[in-house]
Amino acid sequence: QLPPGTYEVNVSADGFKSLMGRISLLLGISTRSDFVLTVGATSEVVEVVASDPASQENIESSTSVEKEKISVLPINRREFLDFALTAARVTVDRVPVQGATATSGLSFNGQSARFNNITIDGLSNNDIGSGSVRATFSQEAVQEFQIITDNYSAEFGRSLGGIVNIVTKGGGNQYHSTIFFLNRNDEISARDTFAATKADFSQYQFGATLSGPIKKDKLFFFSSFERLSVKQNNIVTISDDSIAAARRQGFAIRNGAIPFSVATTNLLGRLDGRLSPNDTFYLRYNFGGAYNGAFQPFGALFGEDTGSIQNLTDNTVVFNNVYVNTRLNLINETRFLYGHRDQTVIQVNQGPGISIAAPEGNILFGSFLSRQPRVEDIFQIVNNVSLTRGRHQIKFGVDFNYTNLPDKKSSVPFFDQGNATFSPIDFSALTGIPNLPVLSALQAFDPTLRTDAQRAFLTVASGLIPALAPGFPANLPLASLPLPLLFVQGFGDTRLIIPTKFFTTFVQDDFRLRPNLLIRAGLRYDINRVRFMPTNNGNFSPRIGFAFRPTQLPKLTVRGSYGLFFSTPLVGAAFFSQLSTSGALKIPVIPFPFSILPYNTLPGRRFPIGNDIPAGVNFEPQLTNTLQFEPNVRNSYTQQTNFGLDYLVNNSTVASVSYTYVRVVKLFNSRQINPVVRLI
Repeated sequence: QLPPGTYEVNVSADGFKSLMGRISLLLGISTRSDFVLTVGATSEVVEVVASDPASQENIESSTSVEKEKISVLPINRREFLDFALTAARVTVDRVPVQGATATSGLSFNGQSARFNNITIDGLSNNDIGSGSVRATFSQEAVQEFQIITDNYSAEFGRSLGGIVNIVTKGGGNQYHSTIFFLNRNDEISARDTFAATKADFSQYQFGATLSGPIKKDKLFFFSSFERLSVKQNNIVTISDDSIAAARRQGFAIRNGAIPFSVATTNLLGRLDGRLSPNDTFYLRYNFGGAYNGAFQPFGALFGEDTGSIQNLTDNTVVFNNVYVNTRLNLINETRFLYGHRDQTVIQVNQGPGISIAAPEGNILFGSFLSRQPRVEDIFQIVNNVSLTRGRHQIKFGVDFNYTNLPDKKSSVPFFDQGNATFSPIDFSALTGIPNLPVLSALQAFDPTLRTDAQRAFLTVASGLIPALAPGFPANLPLASLPLPLLFVQGFGDTRLIIPTKFFTTFVQDDFRLRPNLLIRAGLRYDINRVRFMPTNNGNFSPRIGFAFRPTQLPKLTVRGSYGLFFSTPLVGAAFFSQLSTSGALKIPVIPFPFSILPYNTLPGRRFPIGNDIPAGVNFEPQLTNTLQFEPNVRNSYTQQTNFGLDYLVNNSTVASVSYTYVRVVKLFNSRQINPVVRLI
């Protein structure tokens, strides 16, 4: 229960010389230091005890990033979580950036970046909808953080991949302050490879911290502020021919360097107090605000109006109390968190989305995402008890996390602005009549690109199609109209309330079977309840591990472990599935030739936006997708085994070799089953 840092330990006994040692404690790692007292007069002798890697008994694979490293290592935009990439078996998530459905960005042992657990001061900092990370704070406020890649203790869970455990700074008896400022701009930056000229770029990042005592030895404060403002560009590589075709059809798109901006503001305030020598607390508040002009990224073959703008505010209040009973060798820690997260995603363009199979590739512009408001209230309470009994260090506790999307303030519309798909049209394939013209996707989209023969055929076809497709109007001027192969538009009330409850209890025992053999055994039990998702009876997760130092080779540590590790369900999947199966959302798919009508005959090139399908529009379930949960769906889990050897080369160097086996079971994914529908 000691914060990471350097401590002085005094050891004395009657008839022996006393010793004072300095020991550095790292986050989440037990440190062993031996003190040997010599017989003699009782006098003070100062001895510096080196805090070398050999003194750290660690069963799981973990890496600590201390404040000294955080302050001196280079990092872009001061996003300190990127330091996790310095740990073995941690890589950048290769899934493309997906805006509202982003991941944590970190892949542990090849696992999905949606199934990690990021904690701050022992409390969750995860977005349960997509598995991404909630707003953090300035790296100046980070005391230390630990990256655990596998086989972590029973205290930690809700993760298939890894754990990132962050500890914030607190104040002390001395006043400290820092201030920083960073500027980057296009004057000292290179030209983007895909841009014809050097685009405008500027980045301003500045902040400050202040900490110190309110009442010496009793009450302290720490505060930090950081602001980031970036003006930059994405490069759109849609060809000039496609740009010209789109403009002739009234779409004001462009290629080249397209500017956008990003801005974040982070505040943190922490109050630490000592109620008694055995009772301490802290109260922390942090705020994260963000504006992202390319939240849903654009660039390459995605026009700028396919992007979206994010406005986010994230407020968190945390209370932590630690009570120590020295008579019982007992430590009780209670933590409480309340968070309020309010995010709005606004589509840059409010018109229909256009997809064209152009010569340079599939290009997209227009609206593919609509306004996505999302409001969350997060509550978490944790209580852990640690006991020391002889050779045993026992820890047990409970953790309850409740998240609610209140008052139907969260919504994810699907294609409510309409979506038109332009692909090559082979009229021979459609009709079975040989030697008919073929329109390229651009010719289907832009009538001015059609040949005289194609126009003549379409003029004749406008009188024949009603006979082949009953209900299609006669004599439409098809030769001068865009001809989408498909037209899709969603209708329905896409607001939901989804309360989510995660409950955990665990017990763990670290016992020293022999002076050089540490055994860790633990059991964890998780219950997850998400409205609209199938429930189960809970998940038991046994964990066991050891660390052994041969007497003949005191510089060698042999360690091994095995355990089960369960993930939490993704609430976003429950949101989508319920909208689909409840009938609240319907997405009519209108094929050719009827796809021509809404795109060409209605204002705004789409049906009116609303909850009900317009009269005369048929909803064919066979032409759309329905999402539903498998009735017996279970939480994904991994079986993890680790065996490693650590050898102390010198006081600052350890050579390690390890083998890690990870087997994923019941990995959450979607499967297209294409059921046979029998009509009676």
